[in-house]
Amino acid sequence: MAEIAMDDENCAVLEFCREPETREEISQMLGIKTAAYAMSKYISPLLLSGKIRMTNPDKRDASIRNTNHHDLYA
Repeated sequence: MAEIAMDDENCAVLEFCREPETREEISQMLGIKTAAYAMSKYISPLLLSGKIRMTNPDKRDASIRNTNHHDLYA
């Protein structure tokens, strides 16, 4: 898994994703206008590092949540 710097924005995304959130909700929380930019700048690196995961990876619009959540494998 890729290592990433845990800056304020990445920490905010991890905290925000304790419950499933959409790309658009994460973008809005970060104050970013487009979900595509939030995806490339913050969400994709966190997904690649394993710190967050898609709730349903086969579905393009799946929500995203923090992998440290207690029911990760439930």
